Amino acid sequence: MFNMKIWSVVLTIVFALTPCAAQVEGQALVQARSFADSSLQNYVTQVIKATNATRFGFKDVREAQAATLGDPIPVLFIGLNALKSYRAGAQLTSVLTDTKTLWFPVLASGAVVSKLEITEVQGKWLAGEFGRPALARKIAGVHRDLPAALQGVGAAAPARTSLVRIPALSVELFFTTGSAGDFFVPVLRGDLPSDVEAGKAYPAGALLVRLAEAAQKVDEKTVR
Repeated sequence: MFNMKIWSVVLTIVFALTPCAAQVEGQALVQARSFADSSLQNYVTQVIKATNATRFGFKDVREAQAATLGDPIPVLFIGLNALKSYRAGAQLTSVLTDTKTLWFPVLASGAVVSKLEITEVQGKWLAGEFGRPALARKIAGVHRDLPAALQGVGAAAPARTSLVRIPALSVELFFTTGSAGDFFVPVLRGDLPSDVEAGKAYPAGALLVRLAEAAQKVDEKTVR
């Protein structure tokens, strides 16, 4: 067990930076990366121990100390009530909420072994969740193969890509938008329809209609 007091301190480290939009670019991205790099070093030096390194995806402390961050992915959210209200033809922006969170892959020896998140709150970045190596590798794998998934439906590489979370259905998907339209590429299937596969691209609006139908069965009282 790592020291929970140290964990709490690391989670609440704050730097004053530019607010995060759904797609962070330019100077804001430079600042976000700087904060994320500092956060990673804080986790590595204050949290990672010989006894828990594997829990965070590392072979040992030495590998953790050499870890670096890959390119960030913005995180969006779809709430249960918004999803239930979605109808065919509606704008996707009516259900997608910017969490002001960036998801970073943590790299060791060139491979994704873990993940780090940072979140903007009132103009300041906060260090968020760190670890979850199995999920991080799965997300990174689907992200790597996005061009092939989109090519499979006749779409070019996307102009923008975000990671979308739908906690009420235990679903995570990549949302891509570009000249060929908007697509979802599932990562975590959760309560997706049985014929929807992880790693394959689906027109976003059509899939969202099906997810809205599935959401009707979910009791709001059971969702945090």
